[in-house]
Amino acid sequence: MRHGVRTKRFRSGIDANKMLVRKLVKNFFAHGHLTTTETKAKFARPFIEVLSGHIVKNTNASRNVLERKLGDKKLVLKLVSELGPKLKVKTSGFVSLIKLPIRESDGTKMMKLTWSFPMIVEPKPVVVEEPKKIVKKVAKKQ
Repeated sequence: MRHGVRTKRFRSGIDANKMLVRKLVKNFFAHGHLTTTETKAKFARPFIEVLSGHIVKNTNASRNVLERKLGDKKLVLKLVSELGPKLKVKTSGFVSLIKLPIRESDGTKMMKLTWSFPMIVEPKPVVVEEPKKIVKKVAKKQ
Protein backbone atom coordinates (compact mmCIF):
# COMPACT_ATOMS: atom_id res chain seq x y z
CA MET A 1 0.00 0.00 0.00
CA ARG A 2 1.36 3.41 -0.91
CA HIS A 3 1.21 6.05 1.78
CA GLY A 4 1.22 9.80 1.20
CA VAL A 5 -0.27 9.52 -2.27
CA ARG A 6 -3.93 10.09 -3.00
CA THR A 7 -5.13 6.57 -3.81
CA LYS A 8 -8.77 7.54 -4.42
CA ARG A 9 -9.63 6.87 -8.03
CA PHE A 10 -12.67 7.17 -10.19
CA ARG A 11 -13.56 4.76 -12.98
CA SER A 12 -11.29 6.53 -15.43
CA GLY A 13 -7.54 6.12 -15.60
CA ILE A 14 -4.92 8.12 -13.72
CA ASP A 15 -4.55 10.77 -16.44
CA ALA A 16 -8.30 11.34 -16.56
CA ASN A 17 -8.39 11.70 -12.77
CA LYS A 18 -5.61 14.30 -12.87
CA MET A 19 -7.46 16.27 -15.53
CA LEU A 20 -10.69 16.03 -13.56
CA VAL A 21 -9.03 17.49 -10.46
CA ARG A 22 -7.33 20.17 -12.54
CA LYS A 23 -10.64 21.27 -14.05
CA LEU A 24 -12.43 21.24 -10.70
CA VAL A 25 -9.72 23.35 -9.05
CA LYS A 26 -9.47 25.71 -12.01
CA ASN A 27 -13.23 26.30 -12.07
CA PHE A 28 -13.29 26.85 -8.31
CA PHE A 29 -10.58 29.51 -8.48
CA ALA A 30 -12.15 31.16 -11.53
CA HIS A 31 -15.69 31.40 -10.13
CA GLY A 32 -15.19 31.33 -6.35
CA HIS A 33 -17.55 28.41 -5.80
CA LEU A 34 -18.18 24.97 -7.22
CA THR A 35 -21.25 22.72 -7.14
CA THR A 36 -20.46 19.06 -7.76
CA THR A 37 -20.98 15.57 -6.38
CA GLU A 38 -19.93 14.72 -2.84
CA THR A 39 -17.13 12.40 -3.95
CA LYS A 40 -15.59 14.92 -6.33
CA ALA A 41 -15.88 17.75 -3.80
CA LYS A 42 -14.17 15.76 -1.06
CA PHE A 43 -11.51 14.67 -3.55
CA ALA A 44 -10.77 18.23 -4.78
CA ARG A 45 -10.76 20.00 -1.40
CA PRO A 46 -7.20 19.06 -0.30
CA PHE A 47 -5.80 20.17 -3.64
CA ILE A 48 -7.54 23.54 -3.34
CA GLU A 49 -6.23 23.96 0.22
CA VAL A 50 -2.63 23.27 -0.83
CA LEU A 51 -2.81 25.61 -3.82
CA SER A 52 -4.36 28.32 -1.63
CA GLY A 53 -1.30 28.07 0.59
CA HIS A 54 0.89 28.64 -2.46
CA ILE A 55 -1.21 31.69 -3.39
CA VAL A 56 -0.56 33.16 0.07
CA LYS A 57 3.23 32.60 -0.18
CA ASN A 58 3.54 34.44 -3.52
CA THR A 59 7.13 33.43 -4.27
CA ASN A 60 8.56 32.48 -7.65
CA ALA A 61 8.61 28.82 -6.64
CA SER A 62 4.97 28.91 -5.54
CA ARG A 63 3.95 30.65 -8.78
CA ASN A 64 5.69 27.89 -10.73
CA VAL A 65 3.79 25.25 -8.77
CA LEU A 66 0.50 27.07 -9.46
CA GLU A 67 1.26 27.34 -13.18
CA ARG A 68 2.18 23.67 -13.35
CA LYS A 69 -0.94 22.52 -11.50
CA LEU A 70 -3.45 24.91 -13.15
CA GLY A 71 -1.88 25.35 -16.57
CA ASP A 72 -3.03 28.97 -16.95
CA LYS A 73 -0.67 31.93 -16.42
CA LYS A 74 -3.41 34.57 -16.53
CA LEU A 75 -5.38 32.81 -13.81
CA VAL A 76 -2.25 32.50 -11.65
CA LEU A 77 -1.52 36.23 -11.96
CA LYS A 78 -5.12 37.03 -11.06
CA LEU A 79 -5.04 34.73 -8.04
CA VAL A 80 -1.74 36.07 -6.71
CA SER A 81 -2.57 39.74 -7.23
CA GLU A 82 -6.26 39.82 -6.20
CA LEU A 83 -6.88 36.88 -3.89
CA GLY A 84 -3.45 36.56 -2.29
CA PRO A 85 -3.73 39.57 0.04
CA LYS A 86 -7.23 38.51 1.12
CA LEU A 87 -6.11 34.96 1.91
CA LYS A 88 -3.32 36.13 4.24
CA VAL A 89 -5.91 36.49 7.00
CA LYS A 90 -5.82 32.72 7.59
CA THR A 91 -3.15 30.03 7.55
CA SER A 92 -5.44 27.14 6.64
CA GLY A 93 -9.09 26.22 6.31
CA PHE A 94 -9.71 28.33 3.23
CA VAL A 95 -12.49 26.15 1.80
CA SER A 96 -15.73 24.88 3.30
CA LEU A 97 -18.12 22.19 2.08
CA ILE A 98 -21.87 22.75 2.15
CA LYS A 99 -24.26 19.84 1.69
CA LEU A 100 -26.97 20.34 -0.91
CA PRO A 101 -30.15 18.35 -1.56
CA ILE A 102 -29.87 15.09 -3.45
CA ARG A 103 -29.97 15.46 -7.23
CA GLU A 104 -33.35 14.26 -8.47
CA SER A 105 -32.26 12.83 -11.79
CA ASP A 106 -29.98 10.11 -10.42
CA GLY A 107 -30.10 10.43 -6.61
CA THR A 108 -26.50 11.60 -6.21
CA LYS A 109 -25.42 13.48 -3.09
CA MET A 110 -24.39 17.02 -4.02
CA MET A 111 -22.04 19.46 -2.29
CA LYS A 112 -20.92 23.02 -2.80
CA LEU A 113 -17.32 24.15 -2.32
CA THR A 114 -17.05 27.77 -1.20
CA TRP A 115 -14.53 30.03 0.47
CA SER A 116 -14.86 29.82 4.25
CA PHE A 117 -14.96 33.64 4.47
CA PRO A 118 -16.31 36.24 2.06
CA MET A 119 -14.06 36.83 -0.92
CA ILE A 120 -15.35 39.93 -2.66
CA VAL A 121 -13.35 40.86 -5.72
CA GLU A 122 -14.11 44.39 -6.85
CA PRO A 123 -14.73 44.49 -10.57
CA LYS A 124 -12.49 46.78 -12.54
CA PRO A 125 -14.24 49.75 -14.16
CA VAL A 126 -15.05 49.18 -17.80
CA VAL A 127 -13.63 51.81 -20.12
CA VAL A 128 -15.68 52.27 -23.25
CA GLU A 129 -13.96 53.97 -26.11
CA GLU A 130 -16.05 56.19 -28.33
CA PRO A 131 -15.94 55.30 -31.99
CA LYS A 132 -13.90 57.60 -34.17
CA LYS A 133 -15.86 59.95 -36.35
CA ILE A 134 -15.46 59.29 -40.01
CA VAL A 135 -14.96 62.44 -41.97
CA LYS A 136 -15.54 62.19 -45.68
CA LYS A 137 -13.42 64.36 -47.83
CA VAL A 138 -15.35 66.07 -50.58
CA ALA A 139 -13.43 66.89 -53.71
CA LYS A 140 -13.72 70.51 -54.80
CA LYS A 141 -15.05 71.11 -58.32
CA GLN A 142 -13.46 73.93 -60.25
